[in-house]
Amino acid sequence: MEILRPFWHEKLQRAWSRVPIAWLSGVRRVGKTTLARSLDQALYLSCDLPSTAERVADPERFLRSVEAPVLILDEIHLFVRSEGRVRFQGDPCGRAQLRGGSRPA
Repeated sequence: MEILRPFWHEKLQRAWSRVPIAWLSGVRRVGKTTLARSLDQALYLSCDLPSTAERVADPERFLRSVEAPVLILDEIHLFVRSEGRVRFQGDPCGRAQLRGGSRPA
């Protein structure tokens, strides 16, 4: 059974009308991933998977390849480059959502 979240969908749409990146955070197990996966026309990637790291190894090429209007990078706090931080700029394909959990990496 799918749980509809019109309040949060509307808040995200309003945020994206002002800025290209929305960060969704909160305590564990409150539905952040479920909300992210429920967004229509979104490319969802989980950053705790090795396949995601391979896919985004060349960030410029990756962002050019994204055709979805929304890019969701779930658990981005786990996706750390060798210099010890994640860099993400506004993407050229439109809007992006970055989501990090509350547990330490």
